Amino acid sequence: MKTIKLLLCLAVLATVFSACKKDNTTANGHSSCTNTFPYVADGHSLRYAITFSFSDDTVFTVTFANTSTSGVYQATNVSDQGNYNATAYLQPCSGKLYDGSSIADVHTTANYERMSSGTTGDAWTETVGQTVYEYAVVGTNVPVTVAAGSFTCTKLTYHQRNTANTDTIYFSPAAGDVKYDGFLLSYELESKNF
Repeated sequence: MKTIKLLLCLAVLATVFSACKKDNTTANGHSSCTNTFPYVADGHSLRYAITFSFSDDTVFTVTFANTSTSGVYQATNVSDQGNYNATAYLQPCSGKLYDGSSIADVHTTANYERMSSGTTGDAWTETVGQTVYEYAVVGTNVPVTVAAGSFTCTKLTYHQRNTANTDTIYFSPAAGDVKYDGFLLSYELESKNF
């Protein structure tokens, strides 16, 4: 049962870190990029304390490593129990954080999971299989204090269509997801190494 709950938590984290928006521009190739997401850097780690509504709490660490491909980072996700590992690839590029399941995906995608600056009212969707996830910016410059420190965040709502819940994400371009308030789980940035 604990493994199922951990996998649920990791699925939510993976969804949050891969929330995509279709961009109609042709930024593919991302050859001349500026990184406006300083937390996405070689050797940086984010450690999250996760609280489940119906099970034991846990800790999850995301570590970034530069790949041999310029500007592309591997994000490795590991639970404190070591029983789950996941990898994604990210490329910060001029205010957008592109994501994919491989380096090639990152270079050819027009999907991005976060903006380094959002405006209240910005909204996008992500479709994974038959499931549609909806995201919206509902606040900017929101002060949030967690164990890792105090941050100025963009407040996002996250909703999976055909469900009753709407979760809240507090995102900082300097530190990534700072806080997540959800129906089944919540997490906060416990520490970072930068």
